[in-house]
Amino acid sequence: MPQNEDKSFPGISVIVITKNEEQNISVCLNSLMKQEYPVDRWECIVVDSSSDKTPEIVREYSSVRLLEREAGFSRQRNEGIGAARFDIIAFTDADTIIPETWLRGIADGFATHLKSAGLAGDAFPPLETGWLGRCIAAVGHPAGGAIGLDANTELGPGGISFVPGCNGAFRKGALKVIGGYDVNFDTGGEDIDLSRRLRAADYRLDYEPGMAIFHKPHGPLLKYAEWNIGVGVTKHSLHKPSPSRMLIEPGSPLWFILAFFLFIGVFTVHPLLAVSGIIGLHLALQLILRIWSKPYRLLLLRWNRVELDALSVWLVVPVLVYIRQLFINVGMWKRWKNLKKSEKG
Repeated sequence: MPQNEDKSFPGISVIVITKNEEQNISVCLNSLMKQEYPVDRWECIVVDSSSDKTPEIVREYSSVRLLEREAGFSRQRNEGIGAARFDIIAFTDADTIIPETWLRGIADGFATHLKSAGLAGDAFPPLETGWLGRCIAAVGHPAGGAIGLDANTELGPGGISFVPGCNGAFRKGALKVIGGYDVNFDTGGEDIDLSRRLRAADYRLDYEPGMAIFHKPHGPLLKYAEWNIGVGVTKHSLHKPSPSRMLIEPGSPLWFILAFFLFIGVFTVHPLLAVSGIIGLHLALQLILRIWSKPYRLLLLRWNRVELDALSVWLVVPVLVYIRQLFINVGMWKRWKNLKKSEKG
């Protein structure tokens, strides 16, 4: 390919890490196969650690390279980087749908942001997402969810602080300088840690709206709770809060248990007062979110774009935010308990 075309179409290695994604991987790979980008200027590598049929499904795609490796977010990402042929590394998840222009958006983004080591894009819910899925995506995760990436990071002239693992692209040279992903974050948080270390090494990260993708929301409710427990494990690894702090946080199960028994006690004596108390707690939650939650403030400005009615935004999303914080706290306690066990062992 002539030199000028090389510059127009820089080589991109797309890496998808998977573990038991047989329900999602076909949709993801089918969307990737439709990219409007020269086939010899990009590749797809799936780094898999599944016990289900995911590797069998991946083998049906002759142009996709399959690496079967030990499980771990950081380990699998590093394996993909080591096997990549090209100098731009793009990451996405198995439960995503990739627009045809995604690779073109990444290429244009790096051409625009010449000093950037990494680019991040939005991860909106798919168009066919149901009501509960839209409510979950409106909480603002992952990568800003239905609200947009600025729900999770500031978008300004100084760049951004965070590139999400579900939709990020990097210059391979910068990843190698900082040693890739830290294997101490093999259960999550590896994207936050990597972003921090890139910024600490004076690399710039930027937002690129042209590389938006669609990410399936983490639902239904049971899976939403399980996912947020994993987020809590990650947050403990990143921030290492003390047990006393975890205990007094608003999301602590202690307050939920106390409120539950208080409600039962009051309801048996004065049902109307108990119901009024629940309404008051919800109004207090609304006020707290309006003051301290950037994603919720942005949602109140963009709720029409999210395709949710006002009652869902005012009543349902705050409850989902609380459920998120509750199970994040559970995840932090889980991580603390496992650390104590390993110290004794």
